[in-house]
Amino acid sequence: MVEVPAASLLAPMQRLEVTCTSNTTKPAPQPEPLHVVRGVLNAAAQRAVLARVPGDLGGLAADAAEGVRLDLVGGPPAEAFAAARAVFRAAAASPRFAGGVAARFRDLGGSAPLACAAAAYRAGGGMAAHVDAGGCKPLCVLNLGLACDFGAAAATARLAPGDGAALDAAATLHSVAVPADAGAGARVSLMFYAAPAPRARDDDFGDVPDGAAALFDGDGDGDGGDDDGDGGDPSDGDGRADASVESKGAEASADPSDASADPSDADASDDGRVDPSADASDASDASDDGDYRVLLFYAYCRWRDRRAFRDAQAALCERLGLAGRLRVAVDGLNGTLGGSERALEAYVAATTAAGRSAVDGGSLDGVDWKWGEARGDAPVAGQRLRGLRVALAKEVVSLTSCGAVDLARDAARHVSPGEFHELLRAGAARERAVVLFDARNVYERRVGLFRAPGVADASLPLRQFGDLPRALREDRKALPTGATVLMYCTGGVRCEQASRALAAAYGRDDLDVVQLAGGIHRYHERFGATGFFAGKNFVFDGRMAVAPGEPEVVGACATCGAAHDDYATARARCGTCRMRVLQCAACAGAAVACELCAA
Repeated sequence: MVEVPAASLLAPMQRLEVTCTSNTTKPAPQPEPLHVVRGVLNAAAQRAVLARVPGDLGGLAADAAEGVRLDLVGGPPAEAFAAARAVFRAAAASPRFAGGVAARFRDLGGSAPLACAAAAYRAGGGMAAHVDAGGCKPLCVLNLGLACDFGAAAATARLAPGDGAALDAAATLHSVAVPADAGAGARVSLMFYAAPAPRARDDDFGDVPDGAAALFDGDGDGDGGDDDGDGGDPSDGDGRADASVESKGAEASADPSDASADPSDADASDDGRVDPSADASDASDASDDGDYRVLLFYAYCRWRDRRAFRDAQAALCERLGLAGRLRVAVDGLNGTLGGSERALEAYVAATTAAGRSAVDGGSLDGVDWKWGEARGDAPVAGQRLRGLRVALAKEVVSLTSCGAVDLARDAARHVSPGEFHELLRAGAARERAVVLFDARNVYERRVGLFRAPGVADASLPLRQFGDLPRALREDRKALPTGATVLMYCTGGVRCEQASRALAAAYGRDDLDVVQLAGGIHRYHERFGATGFFAGKNFVFDGRMAVAPGEPEVVGACATCGAAHDDYATARARCGTCRMRVLQCAACAGAAVACELCAA
């Protein structure tokens, strides 16, 4: 974790005008004005930001002379966006800025869409030209960790932890340097600027998702059970009946194995760095095969008026021609949507903007949006999400015995894919025992899972995620004293609940439970086919399972035992419990039982 000096964390907010003079007889060039706001991020806000910094600092070397880009886990928190807007508003009121510059600062301090990029530096290191001056200014920079010398043209200011600076850099670039005597640790910089147009894809910071494969999570086993995963209770968690909104014009899917099953624990969880607001009124268009995308996301939050937000989401999805499932839960939002790229980008912008007034005490600015494309080896028509359902639910993830998630309690430590990988790599050599714990279901694990030499697997055989509390009570695997438990799922949302269930079941303070931030999805993005994940990642849509490269086949036909990992081949189910089972083409149609029923 980034080292944050104790000094200046609670510095009172004050404004500082930075100017420059020249000692020559020639007319001094007009310095680029800076406007510094001291202590705009208080101690709590700094901790909220630093908690999202990956443990490996983006691979930043201890002696690095240049900074590196950072991907904050879950994106910048709402506190960071609020601080940036406060700096922009303060700059707008400064006499040094006038006309269009001041007006632009006012816009960015209000409701104009913001994008954010993050970087890290070591003492003695620096980075110039963070952002293309022509496309990403005015700019607000928030400083955390070590102090730094921040420069723009002829003006320079020393930024302490928690300080923010605004500048108009229409013609020049800025530079940042961490003094060599700044101390140990690192500096983290968050840079906020006007969000690019939704279709722009050439921004240096990649603020618009690039369509990398999204991997889906889900709890339902597709047997037509209760959509809300709450045991059949029609209440939405506030004592009123759930009048879910369903599309009447969309084609309903009759195949229980596709993604029309409600993604009750979907990792409806690209990177949460964009804070856009857009007019979605003209974004609806029918996607052709090459333009079809899937959007997966989740957020834990509390609503001011949950039903009103649900109704607005249903109307928005209808207007944009989107298909899929949304759960507007007591404790947040969870969804999987499919449609044209343009329509989905408009959805992200509109939902992010709406979240600023719909979320009680927060926003949806930090949602980790994940994007997926159709597989190239199968017809797109068979991979599309069909139908639309926007429903109220009790929980983002259906694990009712644990109740709605309280992220302030019993939170597992989130680690980046790089740190998770290193823990696996060094697992056998560590003095502290390391064990794996997969929060997914049996039929997902059959086709892909983490494996590492010397690292035991303490995962439980779950037919569905809601079985986890009971499984922990009935089949408590012995976890070594002081063990580090490496927990993972498809995209992270199930681990939020599973880590709390594990803590409740064992009640042991000596367990170090860590969660793979972004799940298998983000691990695949980082390591591709070269990491410790073997096989394919099960997804809840027509693709069934995806993986980079040519993965190892880890599954087997339940009938003959031949290597096999494609559920779509026979679409077979256990004759007793109806859970999905793998069956090869030669055995398709034969009666079969899953490993849990056959035991």
